[in-house]
Amino acid sequence: MQSIVHFRLAARDLLTRRMLALASVPFVVSIVVLGLLYGGLMVWLYGLLFGITPAESLPEWMRVIAMTPVVGTTLREFFLFAIGLVISVIGFFLVSQMIVVTAILITGFFTRPIAKLVHQRHYSDLPMQKHDRVWRVFGAMLLRVLGYGLLVLVCLPLLLVPLLGVLLVNGILLLLFRSLLMIDVGSNIFDESGYRALVIRRGGAWSEFLLLYLLSLVPLLNLLVPVYAVIVTTHLLFRRQAAARSGAAEFLDGTDTPQ
Repeated sequence: MQSIVHFRLAARDLLTRRMLALASVPFVVSIVVLGLLYGGLMVWLYGLLFGITPAESLPEWMRVIAMTPVVGTTLREFFLFAIGLVISVIGFFLVSQMIVVTAILITGFFTRPIAKLVHQRHYSDLPMQKHDRVWRVFGAMLLRVLGYGLLVLVCLPLLLVPLLGVLLVNGILLLLFRSLLMIDVGSNIFDESGYRALVIRRGGAWSEFLLLYLLSLVPLLNLLVPVYAVIVTTHLLFRRQAAARSGAAEFLDGTDTPQ
């Protein structure tokens, strides 16, 4: 399958010293951002939670129970533990998804050098260009982040619905994940006409992006996935370009490219 070729080539590229050096910067920055976001969120939420006094927040019948020395203390601690657990799980889920988007945005500053390395190793016979309307590309990415981010916020209450909420939110994030990668990589290796022909009009490649997104859900591994995803997307688009230029099927049927 074509996607297997992309993943295999990308794995080889990722393990080179120059690529690992490029990947280390988004990895370190993402860890720092993850720690600050999650730590700050938890401190604020727990401060808000534990600052509520039972006498002010509980109904009358619960106040009577809360005033019972042993039972009241036990119930209060259990209540706080349960609420804290729910907040922690939801908070970790949200932050882990935010960190994937953050890592993609950080990796965006390194997309051009990453694509150049892939181009030198595999596709030096193909032209590597760049979209000349940078602000239009940036605006397209920003609109997608804001639009999909708003959809996620609207769907947050559905997280309380087992399975449905998780599937819906992850479906939206998958669309954002794919969209950002295609725009970012495509604008760094094609001019405007090539970008329209091979990125906007072609679309597709859902199996590759679904697998990459599933990998991005694995803790810690998701900090390396954005760089790996850029490499996979670069292979995908260069092989599309090769097929479009030559009309040959070998770039689309899973045949490997020369090393």
